[in-house]
Amino acid sequence: MIGFNAHTIIFVMVFIILFFVNEFLRIRVSKKDMREYYKTLTWKQKREEAFEIHGRFCAVCKTNENLQVHHLHYRKCLLPIFGRENPKTDLRILCKKHHPKGSYSKLEIWARRFFYKCFGF
Repeated sequence: MIGFNAHTIIFVMVFIILFFVNEFLRIRVSKKDMREYYKTLTWKQKREEAFEIHGRFCAVCKTNENLQVHHLHYRKCLLPIFGRENPKTDLRILCKKHHPKGSYSKLEIWARRFFYKCFGF
């Protein structure tokens, strides 16, 4: 064994379990609906609010280049979240490199920040 202690193994196991539970429970929203919403004034205002609250830097690597606003989830109470986002709790700032094609939860963003600081990826 490479020298992993019990806490590290437990942390990794919990992270993997939470990741798969999150993937299993995720409900998708159509890309067409998303594209239409991202053109609206409401989205532009929410996006700017998110930048004001979270700052103009990536939540993972702290870069200020190629920033995008990420939805932590796309539904609330089984209804699409579009227009009902709370920029403080529902949105995060990520760079293009760390903005996933799928979705990151708050826990996944925290874990990626931890691994980025420790290992540089």
